[in-house]
Amino acid sequence: MDAVYDITPANIDVGQYAWAKLKSLLPTATHSYLPAAPVSTLQPLIDPLWVGSVRGVISDLNWAIQLGVPFDPAVRVAMPPPFTPGDLQITAEGGSPHPSPSGQDAWPTPWQGCSAACD
Repeated sequence: MDAVYDITPANIDVGQYAWAKLKSLLPTATHSYLPAAPVSTLQPLIDPLWVGSVRGVISDLNWAIQLGVPFDPAVRVAMPPPFTPGDLQITAEGGSPHPSPSGQDAWPTPWQGCSAACD
């Protein structure tokens, strides 16, 4: 299994997220007293020093999942495409980076690679 869903290109904007979270927790009447939102600064969700370890964990999880799927000719495992940072949503507190619209378009459809035997 060469390709796995790789979250390591995902980014987070801590400043924008913290500002929006604070604003959501305050009464509407106090919003005008808040300073302007900070300049957007994207940072990697996964520290570059940990990318290799995270990719190893992802690969191990994917292998465990695939090996746990019982054999059934109607079940196919589709490999995800390689994602770039723009293909993943910017995530925040407790979030899992899901594909953005461009990433969604890159996913294989259920019938890609299906022969006439799939009918």
